[in-house]
Amino acid sequence: MTSKDRHRIKLLEFLANPSNEWPNRSTLSKEVLGFKTVQQIHVTFTAAELDEIEQEALEIRRKKYASALSRVDSGLLKRAADGDPAAAKLVYQRFEGWNEKIGVNIEQLDRLIDAELERLASGSKTGDAGKTQGEAGSGE
Repeated sequence: MTSKDRHRIKLLEFLANPSNEWPNRSTLSKEVLGFKTVQQIHVTFTAAELDEIEQEALEIRRKKYASALSRVDSGLLKRAADGDPAAAKLVYQRFEGWNEKIGVNIEQLDRLIDAELERLASGSKTGDAGKTQGEAGSGE
């Protein structure tokens, strides 16, 4: 195993641990890997390699706290069902994509936007629903 492989494993183990705060690359270089200079991490790994390591670590980290989030969600659902209005609001925001400023859920808004984009792409004009572009302009 090369030293680069060992450093990669060390980074993954540190970053994947949910109890560790997410550090900047300077901290990773000096404190986690023990390099004497901050730049050494950039000599060892390319920016793309560091991005890849961070992404992999994030996926592992999320898997580690997924069960805890499940318990939080269950507690939130119970409080909402018991009549807690703040919990109910959070439930609708989290599970339904509801946004009080918009008043519709995000998925519903996405569908409305997609339908409007399709209408525009097909050449229909506002107020000429159901007509093709040629029919709308010909006075038929």
